[in-house]
Amino acid sequence: MQSLDEPDKISKMCQEIGQLHAKYRRSKGMKIDYWDKLGEAITETIREYQGWKIHRESLRAATVLVSYVVDQLRFGYSRGLHVQGSRDTKEEEDGE
Repeated sequence: MQSLDEPDKISKMCQEIGQLHAKYRRSKGMKIDYWDKLGEAITETIREYQGWKIHRESLRAATVLVSYVVDQLRFGYSRGLHVQGSRDTKEEEDGE
């Protein structure tokens, strides 16, 4: 794993990925709560893979990391929706 010692890089990358997904709101019905579903799925997969009773500390650490990543994805997605909404408003104003 790269960049674990550089949280700013991780944040930026996750926010960019989230922002890129904003375009799927209209075409695919993407909703902001899908990021929570993703986090739950990843956490559950880790729990099953790691054997949560044996590796509780690992599970806690993974849960914190997943929460952080999902929060950054959600933030980027929200920002992308805002930018997209601003563009849509501008296009409507220009078209009138």
